[in-house]
Amino acid sequence: MLKKNSFHFFSALALSSSLVVTSIASAFASASASAQNPRPMTQIQAERQFQRALLLAQRDQPEASHRILEGLRQQVVNQSKPLMDPHLLNLTEARVLFQMNRLNEVPGLYRSIPKSSPLWLEAREELAWAYLRQEKPEKALAELKSLMTSFFRNTVGSEVFVAAGLTHLSTCDYVSIFNLSKEFKQRFLPRVDALAALLNNSPESEALLNRALEALKKNSQLTLEPLLAQLPRKLSQDPLILQSLSQFPSEASRRSALRRSQQLARAELQEIKQNVQKVHLIEAEAIQRMALENRTARRDKVRSSGHPHQGEVLSFPATREVWRDEIGHFAVDLKECPPLRLAGR
Repeated sequence: MLKKNSFHFFSALALSSSLVVTSIASAFASASASAQNPRPMTQIQAERQFQRALLLAQRDQPEASHRILEGLRQQVVNQSKPLMDPHLLNLTEARVLFQMNRLNEVPGLYRSIPKSSPLWLEAREELAWAYLRQEKPEKALAELKSLMTSFFRNTVGSEVFVAAGLTHLSTCDYVSIFNLSKEFKQRFLPRVDALAALLNNSPESEALLNRALEALKKNSQLTLEPLLAQLPRKLSQDPLILQSLSQFPSEASRRSALRRSQQLARAELQEIKQNVQKVHLIEAEAIQRMALENRTARRDKVRSSGHPHQGEVLSFPATREVWRDEIGHFAVDLKECPPLRLAGR
């Protein structure tokens, strides 16, 4: 009787063990399949992951941030309807790689952002900084030449002039530095007065703002562009401004847009103040070098020419006229200059 019960007991135990092993194997197989084919993210999950990646980058943890962005790329790109703007993802990943000093991987991400994207100007400016960090001044100047054309006079920030000044300094092009300083004052001093008037609740500035908001709501770029000369340059792309347009021209939306515009104006004035000091420092450094080196002939060692750099090339004499299809396709040739160690951005 004991042997019989023992036999049934061990048989049941063996069967139970077999079931457990089978369950564990099934669980491992399921986990492996899930790893190979992860469950698609929702838009809310993608936004949370993106914000987490930004936070890690701000906390100086770019490696962890980059891992999250790579995972996001697999999720976002492979879906028929992207969960977020892929150009914003590329721009953010390029910034994280810049932070990690993996500069060789940066240009491709920046260049993947098309002109049609509102992020194109930021991408090209940051690409110029990356080339400057790589000590490739000719490529940096090629990007900056596009950004400093009259087409973007009211939308490009003052930091572009700092990048251009440092690039000219690295190539001993002192004449261009002085010309750059002059152009900086001509472009931004009137802008400082206009932004200050907006902060002081000038009736003219408020009327100008209302016209700009109306043009923005109608998506009339031809009307909006000249108005931005006296308004914050980020006005047309600010999320809070765009959100207020849904109720414009109600009084509440006007007040909300005015407050936000004044915040943007205050931030831009601070940015201009910081960058004009940097431009002055670059100019002072150029003057000191010229005095110490006593080699003014070196000023003529830089020769720039704007022309497309792919396919057949046509070269024209340098003029102030710029064609729209030239933008983003300039190339710059530089002669040698004693290397300059830059402190970085």
